[in-house]
Amino acid sequence: MRRILGLLLVVFLMGCEKYETFSNPQLNLNGRWKMTSMTAIYSTTLTDEVKILPSDYYALTPFKVVSTQNNLIQIKNDTTNVRGCFFYKVGYTWEIDYNRLIIKTNQNKVVGDYSIWYGDQYYSPNTFSLRDYNTNEPVPGVWFFKHNGKGANPSGMLELSAPEIWLDIFSSQRSFQKAINQSIVVSFLR
Repeated sequence: MRRILGLLLVVFLMGCEKYETFSNPQLNLNGRWKMTSMTAIYSTTLTDEVKILPSDYYALTPFKVVSTQNNLIQIKNDTTNVRGCFFYKVGYTWEIDYNRLIIKTNQNKVVGDYSIWYGDQYYSPNTFSLRDYNTNEPVPGVWFFKHNGKGANPSGMLELSAPEIWLDIFSSQRSFQKAINQSIVVSFLR
């Protein structure tokens, strides 16, 4: 009896160490996500005043000049011939199925098909990179994601941060290389 009491006393005084393994990020990302909002973050190296015209879409592409007045340059994304992954529009659907991402328009037309390469689960568990599914061509940058999933409950909100990319401004009069640093934060709901 004394030995059992001594053993219990040692266990309760020393305690037990709780060990938890990382959950696979795919468990919270799998499913159909509808894009609800976008926030574009810009910084420029130009001394001139640059104004980016608002739109219901953004693209990680070079900008074209809409107008110039005095020192004010008005620009907007040049979305001609833009691949699907670089084109963000509110209402588009992103379907994630483990290691595959399919981007669809509101009319259910596929505009992008990508393979997902997740970061190391211990050192960078909330990152991934993309490759074109058909050509295996890499999409530049590493993406970061946040979600509100806890434990076994799947998340209902997803936020992706697109990689920062230096972009050019093209005009018939002047062109600027690496003039704007652009990053986009995209929010989704299930």
